[in-house]
Amino acid sequence: MATIANIPIDVLLLIFDHLDHKTETEGGKDIAACRFVCRKWANLLYQHHLYRRILFKSSDRVMHFIRAVSSQSLNGLAFPICLHLAVERIWTWGPPLDRFGTAQTKFLDLDALIDLFSDTIAELTIGVTNFFTLPSATIERIGRLKRLRALRIRIGFSSKKKHMRGLEFTSDQIPGGLPTDSECLCKLLKAAQRFATLDLGYFRPVCSAKTIAFSLGNHEFSSITNLRLAFKETGNITQDGIVSMSSALPNLKLLAIWGNGFNHSQDLLPIFETFSNRLEVIQFSNHLFLDNILDLHFPKLRVLRFYTRPNEVDIYIHMISGTPFQFTCSFATFSTNSVLLDVILITRGKKSQALWK
Repeated sequence: MATIANIPIDVLLLIFDHLDHKTETEGGKDIAACRFVCRKWANLLYQHHLYRRILFKSSDRVMHFIRAVSSQSLNGLAFPICLHLAVERIWTWGPPLDRFGTAQTKFLDLDALIDLFSDTIAELTIGVTNFFTLPSATIERIGRLKRLRALRIRIGFSSKKKHMRGLEFTSDQIPGGLPTDSECLCKLLKAAQRFATLDLGYFRPVCSAKTIAFSLGNHEFSSITNLRLAFKETGNITQDGIVSMSSALPNLKLLAIWGNGFNHSQDLLPIFETFSNRLEVIQFSNHLFLDNILDLHFPKLRVLRFYTRPNEVDIYIHMISGTPFQFTCSFATFSTNSVLLDVILITRGKKSQALWK
């Protein structure tokens, strides 16, 4: 007699995938409780789901995790699959805040975790404190990740180093002979040329972004189709850096813009001018970012996506009503303060028409 405990494995994995997607968006942990049903479920969840997304913020936790996984493997459990690895608070400059490793991570932690899950990592988030740089060995490891599809780089500033935000340092000021943040970004892009999504939303370089053009040279990164940027009040990638980056992404189709730095949105104009004939999807977190692109042409544009508050949806609908397009709208509510508005363009305007009039 068939029971819930002997459902075929392929069917179980489909069910777990559905539950995992549902509970991920709701921030729940329901799927983890399913491991108590029986040993079969526990083993499947351990291998396929419990460690799909892992976030580390301390060397201490990295050490304990690697020991635990190695011990479980020796006891006969299948090795877990990690699809999204995030290592944050990597301390790159100066003496660490905590010598016991409970408040930050190190390059060696990132290396060890990449080696551990090198066959399964599809998304990699690298979060550093104060300054972004990586040793050559780490860059080479990332370049060897065959399944990597998304790369996110985040720079956070400690309370004592907030003065570094918006400053510019030169390569001879960087300790240990490591590359500057802009140089490191370029080396990383050259090493890992398989991924499709590049997220620089929290990339706050403290070295001149003008060096991006020199470091990139004539390289093109044809695999990158999605680019995510954020504009804050200070510490943004300069316009020179944006122009250099945009010229190296010939196949970009999706551009996402976030942040509250609306006064700097004019810096976006060159990248929109470069990609206007290619972009199919544009995402914004606020309609104020649109002000500087109203007269541009987007012949391939098919989706406008806005993350906004419920009480601001009417503003977007009113703005879109003035376009030369027919459209439909769909909504997805994440919380009482967040709504995803998708505007699907049914009829594209003629090439001579601007997006807005």
